[in-house]
Parts: sequence; C-alpha cells; structure tokens
Amino acid sequence: MEQLDIPTVIFKSLQTHSNAAKYTSRDMVNTLNVLAALGTRKNVVLDQFRNTVFLTATVAQDKNGYKVAEMWVYQLDKGADMVDNLYSFLEKMKKRKVSVLKFVTDNTKLVPFFATIGKKYPIEVRRDAKTNTFYGTINVQEPE
Repeated sequence: MEQLDIPTVIFKSLQTHSNAAKYTSRDMVNTLNVLAALGTRKNVVLDQFRNTVFLTATVAQDKNGYKVAEMWVYQLDKGADMVDNLYSFLEKMKKRKVSVLKFVTDNTKLVPFFATIGKKYPIEVRRDAKTNTFYGTINVQEPE
C-alpha cells in the first residue's frame, strides 16, 4: 500500500477501527476536530511511519529533561509493518527523551502488538472488562 497523508490515515483508521460501528458521523467529526486542535499545540507531535500515525502529547518533564507523554495510534498497517512502525516510533521517543508513554485505547486490533512491544520494552496493560478499554504504560528508556 502506498503511503497516505496523515489526515487520510487518521480518518481511515477511525473508519476501520475495531469499535467503529458504535461511532456516529458526529463522533467522527468531533474526534477529527479535537485532533486538529491538538495539532496546533506545542507539546503535541505527529509522527508517521508508513500508514501509521502516532500522536504524542508531553504531559510532564523531570529536572533532567525526561518526559512523560500520552500516545494515540491511528493505524492502517498490519503485521510486520506495524511492528516495524512501533519500534521505529519508540526509538524516536528515546531520542526525544521520552521515558514513559501512556495510552488508552478500545481498538482491539492493537492488542496483539502489546506482547510484541513487551519483548523489547517493559509494558503494562490492563483491560477494563466493563468497557473493553485498555490502559497501558510503556517504559521507553529502560534497557532491553
């Protein structure tokens, strides 16, 4: 698949999201509006690897410059491409001195990648059984 632009990846990802059926057109527009607003903030960065977009927002920083960031993933890539994208993204976070990434997702298509990430980076994920929402933390700076 050819590389698409960031807005297209995000839009198509939302359309094909594992829980897309519960989203109304209004929810989709609201989500895109929030993403557009986030894109104008200094603490928010968009990174694209193939057809996967990572949005990170720095929420804290210690005296040594190490950061805690929240992360959202919008992906059309699958399998090995997605794994490569994740590792490339995490390496970029290391260079930016992000020590911890936090995420919340109800996209069950991302679940298989949690174990893969855990082979190289310490990761903790818990699932809220009531809402089927996943809450996770990836320790980016810890040694392999």
